[in-house]
Amino acid sequence: MKTEYMKFDSRSKEAFNTAQLGAVLARGQEYLLPLRFDSNGADVLAYNPATNSTRAIQVKSRATIDAKYRGRSLWMAFPHWVSVNQQDWYVVPHDTLADLLIGPMEPRLFRTRPKKPLIDRLANFRVGSVTLGFTPVEVQGCEPPDIPAFLRSFPTT
Repeated sequence: MKTEYMKFDSRSKEAFNTAQLGAVLARGQEYLLPLRFDSNGADVLAYNPATNSTRAIQVKSRATIDAKYRGRSLWMAFPHWVSVNQQDWYVVPHDTLADLLIGPMEPRLFRTRPKKPLIDRLANFRVGSVTLGFTPVEVQGCEPPDIPAFLRSFPTT
C-alpha cells in the first residue's frame, strides 16, 4: 500500500522535508541539528563550520509567513516542486519572505505554493535541489509524490 505525501500528518511531512533539506544543505557543508522541540519558532539549526555561523530554521512544506515570527531572525525553508520527483529548496529570512509575499504590512498567517514570479525573486535563496529516487504511480499536476516504504515507518505521535 502506498502512502501519499499529501495525506501525511504535519509531523510526518516535517520529518520528510527536514531529511530533504538536510541532504541539500550538507552538499554545501552546512549541517542540520534537529531540535527536539521548537525553539523560538525553529525546527532545526543549520551550522556552517567554515563560517562558524548558525541559522535557526523553520521547515515548512510551502512558503509560509506568520506575525509571530516577525523580528526573530528566523529563516524559513520550503521546497518548490519542479517536477513530480524533483524539489528545489529555498532558505529565506522570514521577514524578507514576508516583504516579498505581502509587502511591509504586518503579516498574518499566510501560506502559498510558490509561483514563478516569487521563485524568480527568491533565486538568491535557492540552496539546492533533491531528485527523489521514485516516481508516483498517478500524477496530478506537480503534486508531491508518494513516499518510499522506509519513510512510512516514521512515528506520527
